[in-house]
Amino acid sequence: MPVYTIQAPDGHEIDIDAPDETTAITGAQQWYAQNVKTNSQKKDTSISGALGQGVSDLVSGVGKTVREYVSKDAGDAILSKDAAKANPNYKSATQQFMHPDDGAANHTLGLDWSSLPRAALEQAPGLALDVVGGVASRRLGPVGQYLTGLATFGSRTAGNEAQRRASARTGDANAEPTADDKLSGLQSTLVQSALNKIGTNVIVNPGKVAGTGITGAAQAAGNVAKAGVVEGATSAAQDAVSQGMANRGTEVPFDTQTILGAGVLGGVGGSIFAAPKGVKETITASRMRDQSSSEATTRAANRVLEAAGGTDKLVDPKAGYEATAAAMGDVRRELGDVASTVRNASHEAVSAIERAKSGGAISERDLKAVDAEGNPQLSDLVRQASALQKLTKYGTFNEAEGRFSGGGHQIVRKAAWPLVRDATKLGAVAGAVAGNVDLGMITSHVPEAMGGLASALAAYKGLKAVDRALGLASPAKTFAEKFGDATTAIRGAQPLNQSPTGPKVVPQNSLTTPQPWGPIPEPPQKFKPDIVEPGIAKIVAKLQKDKQQQTAKEALPLLRKLAEQAKPPAPEPPDTTLQDAIKAGKQVVKDRQWADQMRQQYEEASAPQDTPQVKMEDVFKATQKLAKGLQQMADLRQKGLGSNQAEAEAAVSPLIDSVGGLGEVRNPAMGKRASELISAANALKKLRAVPEADSTEAPTQPSAEAPQADAPFVLPESPHVFKEPKDAAEAIYAEAVAGGKAIRHAEGFKAGTTRRLAGEEAIYNQISNSLANVSERGAFHKYLSALWGSDSPEVVRQVRSHMLGEFPQHAGTIMKHLSDEAIKGLWTKPKKAGKG
Repeated sequence: MPVYTIQAPDGHEIDIDAPDETTAITGAQQWYAQNVKTNSQKKDTSISGALGQGVSDLVSGVGKTVREYVSKDAGDAILSKDAAKANPNYKSATQQFMHPDDGAANHTLGLDWSSLPRAALEQAPGLALDVVGGVASRRLGPVGQYLTGLATFGSRTAGNEAQRRASARTGDANAEPTADDKLSGLQSTLVQSALNKIGTNVIVNPGKVAGTGITGAAQAAGNVAKAGVVEGATSAAQDAVSQGMANRGTEVPFDTQTILGAGVLGGVGGSIFAAPKGVKETITASRMRDQSSSEATTRAANRVLEAAGGTDKLVDPKAGYEATAAAMGDVRRELGDVASTVRNASHEAVSAIERAKSGGAISERDLKAVDAEGNPQLSDLVRQASALQKLTKYGTFNEAEGRFSGGGHQIVRKAAWPLVRDATKLGAVAGAVAGNVDLGMITSHVPEAMGGLASALAAYKGLKAVDRALGLASPAKTFAEKFGDATTAIRGAQPLNQSPTGPKVVPQNSLTTPQPWGPIPEPPQKFKPDIVEPGIAKIVAKLQKDKQQQTAKEALPLLRKLAEQAKPPAPEPPDTTLQDAIKAGKQVVKDRQWADQMRQQYEEASAPQDTPQVKMEDVFKATQKLAKGLQQMADLRQKGLGSNQAEAEAAVSPLIDSVGGLGEVRNPAMGKRASELISAANALKKLRAVPEADSTEAPTQPSAEAPQADAPFVLPESPHVFKEPKDAAEAIYAEAVAGGKAIRHAEGFKAGTTRRLAGEEAIYNQISNSLANVSERGAFHKYLSALWGSDSPEVVRQVRSHMLGEFPQHAGTIMKHLSDEAIKGLWTKPKKAGKG
């Protein structure tokens, strides 16, 4: 057969075997129509097309879920929307990425990496919806977060899962899902939602970046990498669950390429969505590289949070300024209180403390000098002051305007203000009519001024949004978020008296009685030989004499130390607190007891022997007189120190200031006399209120009087507050007997009183140690004397009411340690445990 060459419309030539030319032309036309598409469009592989495909997948997924599980009509209505319709000319990047057109063997890991950017964009809308849901449900708890994730993920997935199951079961891509298919799809969605929450949570709630500088940048990069790995792993697991639920009971195999591709896309998406937070943390770590990630910095950040009332409120520049200024003021006041208790500090430490109090910069050398003082609270407060001082340098801390903000938008704000003022001057147009001013000249500048103002405003808004995203707009908020936490206390519990330069006291064994130079030595035992023979008595006598002389020699240095301790010092400002004075008074009493015990031991050692002995009785009488005199001198000194300390505390007391200052109440007799006069006045008032009775008629029934106001309660005082509870109980017993009180069981009375005083002292210490600062503890000192001076549970309750009135902010602590049950226990003899 002849071969005919036919030219096609596109210019190509077609060779065809045919019996004649007509048949050849007809055959060429048929072949051309079947094999060549005319006017065919090129496939869309653009970035915008990828994003549009992702949106249409999201909307159509919601429509399918509504159609299969809620309402067919409602679902069809959603699917009919333009947003749910994919571009028919768009070529899926996800499909091309997982299953390349030219075969998996031609690509690394069988994936077309050139399609990865578009494939990641196709997944972005769905992942963005999950992240938004995770952010919105942060405060809803685990259950609320899961339900939110189920709503965002399940709403676009359940319908697709049901259709996928129907297609795998029937082999028909357009098969309608049955009830079993829908149930399978719902089960698959529930499992995938739990996995999806794990990945989303790592993106929304990354680990806290506590480090600064390079360390902080590395931590931020680690969070981004972790988000990518976790999201990739959960995405791969979700695809495996989807295939397993859809293909169960069928011969359709697992598609490992799809699982691998889903893991890669999830890893890329997780890293991309975690990157903004990582960039912000990296910038913050670089800006705040001069801060230390210490507990002191955390305390400073917590102070800012406490003053603002929450992190969100620090977005306002004025709130940020007020919170930062309040935190700085609190630290400086507390630093001043603590610094006033430090004695003999080095010149470098004093200079560093003063710089910290005035808001100056603190160097590492300054911190080392302060640390050398050995006062942890002082070092902590200086570091807090340094952290807050550095914070003010991260932005514009404007004291004149009361604003604290940062970032580039502040530059535009400063530049825009002159334009705003110029624009407001155009209001003079209204006066131009009345003032015969050239109105045309003014209005000619309006477009230029308004155009410049609009440009400045747009630049300001844009830069402000960028600054907020990068953590630059509010330095106070960024500082609080980075270093603050909910576990570190703002003020650590510190002892009332800080004196690092004083003597170091070595703790004694709890089984021994505390003494000024250690436990009481055991009394010397007399030498008693088992066999008394002639000649041995002389040896015994000599040993007794040598032992007595040696004991006397050992006692003299101890007595000299006691004398030096009680020697009156040169006049100087008091450096002790009232609590120290109480302790010192108790210690002097212990010293006296020790001296008496030593005397008793020596007297026992000097008992009459067969041979003449050295008599120490006269020596100890003189020593006792000396010890009494020294003890009285020590008491006077401690009383003076306590009085001076009380004067210093009262000088700054708000209570004293409210009645006119220290001069108005300096004389203690005035307070006692005032109390007596108030009591007398109330008594006289009651007497005058009673109506005079008729002298001829006796009242047949008692008349009811209106209740009169009682005299104001005055805190009792105990003169024995400087003594130990046991010694104070002895003194109280002696006073009771001298006052004519009949006490049947003296020892029981003393034991009960000792127990009550010890319990009241323990309660006082527990409440005092929980107070916030030195001023409060100083004002609370008087309550130990008041508790010891109370002679009944009712008086103790009145003392407690007085405490609550003066310290209402510590009502919970006071009621915890001084409850009605605790008061009852002070005055009730404890029950003895039964014999087991």
